[in-house]
Amino acid sequence: MTSTIPDFETELAEIRKVSTSGFYLVFGFSMSGTEMVHSEFDERWTTRYQQCSYFAVDPVFMWPSQEQGASVGPRLIYLM
Repeated sequence: MTSTIPDFETELAEIRKVSTSGFYLVFGFSMSGTEMVHSEFDERWTTRYQQCSYFAVDPVFMWPSQEQGASVGPRLIYLM
């Protein structure tokens, strides 16, 4: 990620200040896949989330997947 996003570790440190339980960063999401994913959720939670297909009903996941434009990124960071 550091080659794609300048100062990635610095940006992560800022996000960690407001998201102490974990977060996902997803880049280039489409129905055919994603370009990059960074997760800081507990692995047990991530496994359960995937096994139970919670993404199908997760409003934080659904909103950006239905919206377009550069404004999605900053709004998503503040939601998490």
